[in-house]
Amino acid sequence: MIFTGKDNLSINRLVLYFYWLFAILLIIAYKTVYLLSVGKGLWSTGHRISPDLIHPCICMLALLITTEMLYRIIHNYFDYLLIGLGFIFSMVIILLFSQYFAGIYMVLVFPIVISLFYFNTKKLWFASILTLVGFFVMLPFMEFLQDAISIYDLLGIVLMVFSVSILGHAILIRAKELQVSLARAIRSETEAFADSIAIESDSKYDYLTGLYNHITIQEYMTALIHQHESYGMPLQLAILDIDDFKNINDSLGHHLGDRVLQETACLLRSSISSDDVVARYGGEEFVLLLTGKTSEKSFERLEQIRERLEELHFPELEDHQITVSIGMVDYSKNMGKEGLFKLADSFLYEAKRSGKNKTVTHPRSGTCHAEQLPG
Repeated sequence: MIFTGKDNLSINRLVLYFYWLFAILLIIAYKTVYLLSVGKGLWSTGHRISPDLIHPCICMLALLITTEMLYRIIHNYFDYLLIGLGFIFSMVIILLFSQYFAGIYMVLVFPIVISLFYFNTKKLWFASILTLVGFFVMLPFMEFLQDAISIYDLLGIVLMVFSVSILGHAILIRAKELQVSLARAIRSETEAFADSIAIESDSKYDYLTGLYNHITIQEYMTALIHQHESYGMPLQLAILDIDDFKNINDSLGHHLGDRVLQETACLLRSSISSDDVVARYGGEEFVLLLTGKTSEKSFERLEQIRERLEELHFPELEDHQITVSIGMVDYSKNMGKEGLFKLADSFLYEAKRSGKNKTVTHPRSGTCHAEQLPG
């Protein structure tokens, strides 16, 4: 498991908080043990602080304040400094409690436990070596320990430190295995999510043009008709068909036909507002749902689209122009989806039958045709 510099800073802050809390609890614990061991008489006579406690308290306080200052200055290797502080704390505990508890040497694992916060093998073994070397270096200067500790105790301390270190190493290995498994599971879940998005995309969009397909436009049509029926939102349906598209495919090849479809789709997408919907319905046929506009405004928009498509230039077509025929219907209450589409399709047929390259529609009040004849 790898932590970034920012992660290490947050862990260092957490360890520092822990040290402050630990120092307070240590003082309380020693005072409690001291009173219980020596007796309550000292409390009543005013000896409320053990003489043995003053110097360790000053030492811990000075160390913590110095560490807090260094925390704001040093960023690299500060975690090693905190592990070293953990060793000093363990020695202070031994100094204070060795006369009361025979097995107090177990606190030497304290810096090793602190090193596990960082999930780093190097820091773990640094803590282990520091603990052993530091303890044996300081042992000659602590006469009270030399008298109380035997060769078997020293051997037990060495075995304890190495055992805890090996156990910590095994924990880190297992943590890394779990991290790899978690990363693999997340990656699999991400890939599955991406696949589901791709499947959803394939089911919603036309692969050639990137527009919605006929299934999606049907869903939009149902929803927008509901909006019209409930709130009276203006709605028009337009069916657009490329004129003589079969001849382009047959004479010049499907690759050019695909280009014509893609360019047409691009122009349609750029010509409508964010409130409108466009889809490739099938073959050379496109469907537009125009919302929030009057029939006249939608008719003008369709005419602009028709004229812009006529201006598209394909060198392979030489002088031949791309033209479209359009049938548009203004939705009326209770017309229904099938009735709307059927009427728009009949107007498209009328545009084709009467010469192509035109838009056929009808006003809301009647059934007469409004045509834009070619110039």
